[in-house]
Amino acid sequence: METPASDSAGLEKNGQPVPPAIPTERDLDNARRREAIAEKQEAQYVQCLAWALGAFGPGWIPSHRHYLVEKDEEERARRTGEKPTAAATIFTVRDNAGRKRHFSVEGGSVCEHAGYEAGFGSMLLEPHPTRGFEHRGQWCPTHRYSLCWAGYERYHPKTAEELASLRATREQNKAEREVQKWRDEHPLFLLAGIRPEEG
Repeated sequence: METPASDSAGLEKNGQPVPPAIPTERDLDNARRREAIAEKQEAQYVQCLAWALGAFGPGWIPSHRHYLVEKDEEERARRTGEKPTAAATIFTVRDNAGRKRHFSVEGGSVCEHAGYEAGFGSMLLEPHPTRGFEHRGQWCPTHRYSLCWAGYERYHPKTAEELASLRATREQNKAEREVQKWRDEHPLFLLAGIRPEEG
């Protein structure tokens, strides 16, 4: 989760104001990408919240989810860079007291479970039909699914202007560090009155 931009991002070290940084095309593109991620995460949060509200009433907010991804699907996603499709998902919500409730959604209906293990049932440790390894002459199948976890976060991305301001601050700090490094490495030049930009 991003933090608000510092108020000092538009000031020099001596406190004198400088013109605000102008967003570059890269800043604008990064802002658009972040906004798309934020919208997707918000939609997932709202959907889980709606399911919990309909099934358990108010007071239960999205916490996280466990999901199973088939090994073949996992490898396909890794090759293509795409997001893998979950074979099954157990959602977890919590209240202000820290109590948790777990559920799956089947045919649009919420089905509550004691925990994610109970929700997945035999799928959690289901052996793969073809994959495995030999151990002391005995065939040992691997699990068919990988167990994954994801939290629910309400992401509030920075604007292009805020990203530009932070970038300008980073560039300024980098330049100041380089100047200081030159001064540390060339003390005799400083005594002679030679400045870093003249070295």
